[in-house]
Amino acid sequence: MSEDWKALQVGDFCEVSAGGTPDTSIKEYWEDGNIPWMSSGEVHKQRIKETESHITTLGLHNSSAKFFPKDSVLVALAGQGKTRGKVAISEIELTTNQSIAAIIARKDICDPEFLYYNLSNRYEELRSLSGGSGRAGLNLSILSAIEIYLPPLPEQKKIAEILSGIDNLVRSLTEHNQKLEATKTALSKELISGHSGHRKESPYGQIPEHWIESTLGGIIGMANLQTGPFGSQLHAHEYTTEGIPVVMPQDMRKCGVVTDKIARITPDRAQTLEKHKVSPGDILFSRRGDIGRHAIISSNESGWICGTGCLRARTDGAINPIFLSELLRHKYALEWLNANAVGQTMLNLNTGILADLPVVVPPADEQEKIANSLSSINEQTRRIANKIWHTQNLKAAVASDLLSGRNRVSV
Repeated sequence: MSEDWKALQVGDFCEVSAGGTPDTSIKEYWEDGNIPWMSSGEVHKQRIKETESHITTLGLHNSSAKFFPKDSVLVALAGQGKTRGKVAISEIELTTNQSIAAIIARKDICDPEFLYYNLSNRYEELRSLSGGSGRAGLNLSILSAIEIYLPPLPEQKKIAEILSGIDNLVRSLTEHNQKLEATKTALSKELISGHSGHRKESPYGQIPEHWIESTLGGIIGMANLQTGPFGSQLHAHEYTTEGIPVVMPQDMRKCGVVTDKIARITPDRAQTLEKHKVSPGDILFSRRGDIGRHAIISSNESGWICGTGCLRARTDGAINPIFLSELLRHKYALEWLNANAVGQTMLNLNTGILADLPVVVPPADEQEKIANSLSSINEQTRRIANKIWHTQNLKAAVASDLLSGRNRVSV
């Protein structure tokens, strides 16, 4: 750590305070209110430009709620799931509930953006300081005692500027992908409903009269539905860092396969799992939990292994895999799978359920036209999603180096 970096506690240079909630049973405190009021569930937005709720001046004056200025760093003190310890920064004046702490920095000592990035980069640390798991919470004393190493103010601003630039890139890529997804959804709906001729009703809406209504098992055959190896067939200790990749549900992203954390087994071990190997055109399904998740196997993944927790559907020319993938993303297919899955605490699929999934199938030439129309957008969204993922990983590495002083920036 450089000599010109100072170790200070948050309470040495910040005012740390919490908000409050006006009585929700008194409508005069809420109805037609114009004062932004933020709940801890909104911290995930990171940059708070607006809030979902508003309170009145009467509500403000008759509760422990208080105004916090623009550039307040907001920390979730408690909340469901992973909310506790999340950090945001306000871009407006606002009030908050009692489960949010507002940290207001002295700007002659600490740049609020630097403080925001410093604390948001210490999420796991904040969680560990909050007294355990479950609904354990942070408090104002804990936050005030957190030690922060502060470089000179110009360097703080430069570090925040660099990290903000990476955030802006991720935000731009995400917005672009969302627009592409919306375009694709509209196009997919139009293509699956067909364009001309006599129509008939189907679970997927109106379709051309000549399209076949069947089930997935009826189209590809039960023999082409295969469960991945169970835990007793492939043990965790057999996974290696090199060898043949084993595709798990967590390796499925944007209907494709990603390899950043993929498990592998030795080629010899893969030979013993011959019936679980995948081929181009196969579709793998998540067998538990997020059962709507699936991935199309490309030529890049040929010969890899369908992993534990997956089901394999081999299309084998009976149906275009890209067309089938679009059907699987349809609202009806997702609702049907969720309604027919088994299990109380976690939903589970099996080959029998998957075989009974209703599908609509146009002639092969129409399937190909639909697939070609959509595959270009699929490739764009997948490419952008990968770029977002890599950029976020880059930011984590850069933030760690800059906020610790390992790498200095010139001002």
